[in-house]
Amino acid sequence: MWNHVFSRCSGRGGTTFYNGTIKSTWTASSGSTSVKHDATDFVVKGPRVSVTLSGSREVTYTRAGAVVTKKRIGSWTGTLTKNADPSKSLP
Repeated sequence: MWNHVFSRCSGRGGTTFYNGTIKSTWTASSGSTSVKHDATDFVVKGPRVSVTLSGSREVTYTRAGAVVTKKRIGSWTGTLTKNADPSKSLP
């Protein structure tokens, strides 16, 4: 398990900020590797909107000879809020 902790991390241009933890759990077996990402109340805050997300996604890579296949499954829910004053969007 690996926790990716975001604490007021800024995105490109410094106008979007990320707060929360994404937990990644890796598994490997013969011919495949999987990672499951889980997050609860992960916040993305931009100049005009804020988004709060919760959910999970599992990505599995399988190999058959020289062919690698990627399969993604998951479900996310969240809320989108318009920021009242864009000048006050910074966390």
